[in-house]
Amino acid sequence: MTQLDPDVAPFFGNAVIALDANVLLELYSMSSATRSEIIDVFFAVQDRLWIPHQVALEYSRNRRNSVIKRNERFSAIRKVLTTSQAQALGKLGAAIDSFVKFRSQSHTVRDWDPGTYGVDKVGLKSRLDGIWKDTLVEVNLLQSEIDISVEDLNSDEILKRLDDLITGRVGQPYFSQELRVHVEHATRFRFPNKIPPGYADADEKPTELLQAGDYLIWRQLLDCMQDMEETGAEKLVIFVTKDFKSDWWVLNDKDEVLSPRPELIDEMRDEAGAKLLMLSISDFLEGAKKHLKQEITDAAIHEVEEQEQELASYASSVIRQYVAARSEVMGSDRRAQGSLVTPELAETMRRAQGSLVTPELAETMRRAQSGLVTPELAETMRRAQGSLVTPELAETMRRAQSGLVTPELAETIRRMQVTLANPAALRALHDAERHAENTPLEWFDESDLDSDTSGSDGTGTRGAEMSSTDASDY
Repeated sequence: MTQLDPDVAPFFGNAVIALDANVLLELYSMSSATRSEIIDVFFAVQDRLWIPHQVALEYSRNRRNSVIKRNERFSAIRKVLTTSQAQALGKLGAAIDSFVKFRSQSHTVRDWDPGTYGVDKVGLKSRLDGIWKDTLVEVNLLQSEIDISVEDLNSDEILKRLDDLITGRVGQPYFSQELRVHVEHATRFRFPNKIPPGYADADEKPTELLQAGDYLIWRQLLDCMQDMEETGAEKLVIFVTKDFKSDWWVLNDKDEVLSPRPELIDEMRDEAGAKLLMLSISDFLEGAKKHLKQEITDAAIHEVEEQEQELASYASSVIRQYVAARSEVMGSDRRAQGSLVTPELAETMRRAQGSLVTPELAETMRRAQSGLVTPELAETMRRAQGSLVTPELAETMRRAQSGLVTPELAETIRRMQVTLANPAALRALHDAERHAENTPLEWFDESDLDSDTSGSDGTGTRGAEMSSTDASDY
């Protein structure tokens, strides 16, 4: 990163700072010096640090594998070196043998012994051993600088420092039923419609719970910012991640990372009333060095950047494009939506998409679950799923595209807004959406649907630690 945009200064001064699981796990792949500098920076902002519960869970699950994979990389490079040595010895020996045979056919009277010049097989092996020995010593030195092995995990110094860092700063888990609702929403609705984050690698994971991991992190971050006490100050959040896939970032045609996905910036603003800044580890270190006056060496930043480049071409202009990304969301995206989305209609649509499970909707879902599709329910579904694009609506859309907002079109839009504001119509749409997503209704009964998401103590908090049963029975 070459330059920090001045507009990010308030983030480094006041924002909640959330860390992704891959940031914590990456500490196991760094030299001890760089790791120490990074953790020191995190301690400098400890009072603003927050860890989603899903992040803590994924860190706990994957800590051992991170160390194993790191050690496997060193084993792989040793194998490459030793294999190359054997191959080189074989090729050089064959070349010398060919020369010796050629020389004997030349009938020269001079004597010549390959061993005298150290190019027989013994001499070649000795020379190559000297070269490769120094190289393998350097590999071992590099591994010792990272100074952690699988055997060290029981006395893991990194874990001890992180425990001191984040104790009391980890979010609460979801209750079992709430977890299931969020997992279903991610895997059955968001991912098929390419709504970020989490869909890019979902197919690579064996269970829906694992597939929804990135979304659960995002959902918990939204919850945190939603629940933050209103003080009158602007709500800001920095999310530090090493995930550079297209379901988190906008990529150019060369797959270079440009800026956060505008949908994420938009959702954080609309749901939590907060501004989002997403950064790589190296960008966060650069920002802390500039705005928080933290002592971070160029060598540490360079080491982190090199590791990031192994995953993606991370453009140094991410922060500078933050303002442009927000402008695009507020400008062209809003203009594309046009005047159809008034503040009132936006609020109506938000409620329709939310978890407003009314008694009437509960009854509709109960009937669907038991197979009692009455004529009234069938008619509701037909209207919701039917052919909404009538000739009149097609003409309306044509006029809207051409910019001809006539009085008749304005009246049509007004009627659409009135219709969407009708609770009965919203319930029908909500019901249709549930059926379209093939919701496993056996998860719910009528009492579940009528209840709120508060804990068993009725406090409405996201309560106690999730038991192993909560996660495994999904």
